[in-house]
Amino acid sequence: MNIYPNWLSEQSKLRKLKQTLKCREPLPIRSNPAFVFPSISQKSFSNNFLIEYISAMILAIIDYRSKLIKENLDESIRMFGSSRIPGNEIDSHHFTELSNEFTVVFSRQFNFFQIRLNTNMQEGEMFFILKKCVEFILGYKNFSNVSFGSLSTLPRTDFALGCQFLNGNGLQKLRESQFLVNLDHVDENMSEDDLKKHIFASNQDNVGNRWFDKSIQLIIVLGSDSSDKMNHLLASGICYENSLVEMSSVLKLAKHGIDYLSKFNPKMEIEPEAIGSKDGDRFMFNMEKINLTRLDKIEVIKAAANEFALVKYKQSLDAFYLKTFIFDYYGRKFIENVQCDPESWIHVAIHFALRQFRTKDQENYEYGVLTDEVLDYFDDPFSEEKLRLAIESHQFYRYLQENGYNVENIMQTYNEIVNENTSSFDENVTILFKKLLNNPLIKHIEKSVVYSKQIEIESNYFGLIHISGVPMNSLVCDYQFLENGAIQFVVGCCQNQELKFVDNLCQTLVQMKSCIN
Repeated sequence: MNIYPNWLSEQSKLRKLKQTLKCREPLPIRSNPAFVFPSISQKSFSNNFLIEYISAMILAIIDYRSKLIKENLDESIRMFGSSRIPGNEIDSHHFTELSNEFTVVFSRQFNFFQIRLNTNMQEGEMFFILKKCVEFILGYKNFSNVSFGSLSTLPRTDFALGCQFLNGNGLQKLRESQFLVNLDHVDENMSEDDLKKHIFASNQDNVGNRWFDKSIQLIIVLGSDSSDKMNHLLASGICYENSLVEMSSVLKLAKHGIDYLSKFNPKMEIEPEAIGSKDGDRFMFNMEKINLTRLDKIEVIKAAANEFALVKYKQSLDAFYLKTFIFDYYGRKFIENVQCDPESWIHVAIHFALRQFRTKDQENYEYGVLTDEVLDYFDDPFSEEKLRLAIESHQFYRYLQENGYNVENIMQTYNEIVNENTSSFDENVTILFKKLLNNPLIKHIEKSVVYSKQIEIESNYFGLIHISGVPMNSLVCDYQFLENGAIQFVVGCCQNQELKFVDNLCQTLVQMKSCIN
């Protein structure tokens, strides 16, 4: 499979992919991002609505997959035919050929169910089958006492070891499924930010349903009143593994899901009673429970999942903080009216807000991440001239980064090629590369403690929220410009800094506006 088109971008992205797969950090929180769908929570909705919503969302994903196969086979394989595999020193990927047979795995209360569908069936037929399967899974009472999914939250080397104690056949079915559907149950009164955090990273009671190595996981968060057994839809979203799947691809999938549901009107041309697992010799569907247990390793895997993995996961989750807020003092229109680039304006504000409460020995993140003009503005934050120079220089630097002209990235790519193919290069070439890379004008610090990105979502899809993975000892800030002119921020960090950062960011944005005459 040709993952990337031209030679340099291919080498550069493959280098980054290799670095990603070498990383031994756990995937949840540290790496895997998520999209949260707009809220449609209504307690008045019937249990039948919930079943239909889940079934229709799965049909939306099947529909998107079918269209993507025709338009971009490589991307469809990355999204629906891949799964990350943990390794002792470096991870790998498992790829599955896509066909007319669609496989989805449901998980609830640590049980995993595989459903295989013939996608040549009518939409109404598939909808009927999925509703029956969802109804059965929601009513299934034999809960598993092993939190299998918590193993996928472990550091990668530990997870590789844990997989050796699982049933190989069941593990293969998980990896070859085209996506997972997690049916999680949480406290009915969970806050909006905690619901978003749950879709992003789950919680201790439900993490056994996840399998963070799957490229796509559809998350359905359910709540129920103590007085009744009715399930309520509290939130939904998509968690994805991003070593192969890009944010833009998942955003397209999320938009397609919203559009699909808004027009959904399935028709049945045959009687429901006539639908069976086969139509003559034609395969229609199959449902089975996946067995992940090895009889000779039951106690070992139970201890690994329920104790070792859950303890490590809970430590990471307890240290993670998420805050969403809307800044409505001004927005994109004001920034454009004063002839500044909106994205660079926000990036400068984010870096300045973080800088205000970091110590001097932590400020090395600025070198190689921000320009001299931006640092000059930090020293004189009330100067309009320095603010405009900072915005302009950051915009130019960002353009180079985004369009593959970043000198550091190009040099690192060539250096890796030289080191891996020393027999093909003259010794003097290797020496030259090493000298260039050690030149202080080129040798930038790669590690940053703040990551920020604009999520470009059209007005029809406002309500979609993106949450990025948070590398160790860093802070992530996703943002988007809303239709009403406000700016929405999603801040994630692992050091309980978000409240102070949010205050600093709001103050910085106000201060930057006051600089402009």
